[in-house]
Amino acid sequence: MLASIGRYIEFFCGNGPDCQLPQLARDDDVYKSKMVEIAKKRMLDDYFVVGVLEQFEDSLSVFEKLLPRYYRGALEVYESKMIQTTRNQTKSIGKRTLPDEIANKLRSGALK
Repeated sequence: MLASIGRYIEFFCGNGPDCQLPQLARDDDVYKSKMVEIAKKRMLDDYFVVGVLEQFEDSLSVFEKLLPRYYRGALEVYESKMIQTTRNQTKSIGKRTLPDEIANKLRSGALK
């Protein structure tokens, strides 16, 4: 389970000293477990709601219910012809998958 959520742990854990672990320790499940607990606590204490991009429409629906002052009608706007036309025009055309060798080089290099 920890491997699948690893890329989100640091984001929700934050910048505190317990979340700034040496790179080698970040692969250790004990350290990850501690960071996961901190991240879960922060999510419960510091965030009212968290959306999921892969479930954007569902997230908008939740936002409309929980934060109507700010999101009333957001799903309707998102589903409108104008927005959908813009989305379709900005999708990547002919998107290719990045080879593993290049992706690993980027992950271990400047984008680390």
